[in-house]
Amino acid sequence: VTLTVNQTGDPIVSITTENTSVCAGEEVVFSSNVSSGGNNPNYTWLVNGGNSGGNTETFATTLLSDGDVVTLFVSGSSACVGSATSAGITMDVMSIPTPFIVENAGYLETEPIVGATYNWFVNGDPVAGQNSASLLPESSGLYTVSAEMEGCTSAISSPYELIITGIENRRNENWQLIPNPAVEKFVIRSSKKIDFVELFDTNGKVIRSSSLNEMWIDDLANGVYFVRINQTYVQKLVIQH
Repeated sequence: VTLTVNQTGDPIVSITTENTSVCAGEEVVFSSNVSSGGNNPNYTWLVNGGNSGGNTETFATTLLSDGDVVTLFVSGSSACVGSATSAGITMDVMSIPTPFIVENAGYLETEPIVGATYNWFVNGDPVAGQNSASLLPESSGLYTVSAEMEGCTSAISSPYELIITGIENRRNENWQLIPNPAVEKFVIRSSKKIDFVELFDTNGKVIRSSSLNEMWIDDLANGVYFVRINQTYVQKLVIQH
């Protein structure tokens, strides 16, 4: 008579990955090392304690955010083997906001990010030698821009269609925002008739609009905004209460 005794106990689980500092959207692959887990242990990969859907020895994902913690829960396939959870790996994920293009006094601009450089494109082709947050365009076309920092690149901005019909179209500086920075409201001083005013945040969302030459902003948070008049000319506005 042969008697087989199955050893009982919890598995020993650890996980590894090649790089814990990555760019947003970059694929990260995690590997497992399991001992005393029995013949066919069950794998459950967790992100911040929630089931990620991974159930094999390795786990690959492109959906991690900064500060996410990845762990692996392993349970035995028989009653003789318990369960265990690995130590967590905390991810450092660099996420760069998607730029938004505005036109300002003949220049195309995007909100600058400290330490970032910029890649400008016109009709999908790179604009050579231009890596700052502003660009003086030389031709009509569809302009886009992306930001780059610490080896990571943002998503490309929405296209901005620029049509150059003359100097007046590109370089209308005959209007001012007073005061700027603004505290409670601002007034537009312009040599031209003002038909429509829009206030944008740095993500390109319209915060409010008006047909008057003044706008109250005392309920808005401090920061950088953009004012566009007559759906054409744009200037930067700083709100500072």
